Amino acid sequence: MKPFDGHALKLIALLSMLIDHLGAVFFPQYRFLRYIGRLAFPIFCFLLTEGYIHTRSRKRQLITLLIFAAISEIPFDLAFFSRPVNNGHQNVFFTLALAYFSMIAYDFSVKNIKNAVGGRIVGIISVFLIMLIAELLNTDYGAMGVALVFVFYMLKGRPLILFIAVALLNATGFPQFFATLSYPLVLGYNGRRGRQLKWLFYIIYPLHLTIYALIAGLIGIHHYDFGLFAS
Repeated sequence: MKPFDGHALKLIALLSMLIDHLGAVFFPQYRFLRYIGRLAFPIFCFLLTEGYIHTRSRKRQLITLLIFAAISEIPFDLAFFSRPVNNGHQNVFFTLALAYFSMIAYDFSVKNIKNAVGGRIVGIISVFLIMLIAELLNTDYGAMGVALVFVFYMLKGRPLILFIAVALLNATGFPQFFATLSYPLVLGYNGRRGRQLKWLFYIIYPLHLTIYALIAGLIGIHHYDFGLFAS
């Protein structure tokens, strides 16, 4: 019997994320905290694809991701770069929004181009262009993040091939390889949404970054530069 509903997976991912960012901001010398944190993103990617499949309004979901990307950017920059605006790196909500749009773009191409093969080819090209945008914007996880969401979507119901794809995408370095360990958790998903706390991740992401940034400033880990822009 598969033990995890969507709510349980979300809580595991949230805890992993909190530990990851705790290590990044306060304890960079303890690398094991970042390894634990590698579990979070693939789980969020998987849950994003499940939400895409079952949502009533994909347009509303995409807009929500973009709104929280904007809300989270200043807390993200303060927590990780010690200034309110950092042009060189964008928070993970931008990655998730681009990944969500990649699924929309692919499905639109397949649905609206009469030639089935041509529709898939245009759809795949669209996904690669969106991956390129993620790299150009330097969003968290970049092109790999968009690709990870897309393979979860395309390879749903094909666990062995999906595992190989996830492992390859996460083979970009020793810490990131730990993300592959999230796959057994995803396999434990029982298909049920579980308790619905719809805004849990959306609120916790900018909230915890704001709290971490405030604490880091108070205890002297960060010395904030409130000049407007940095690269």
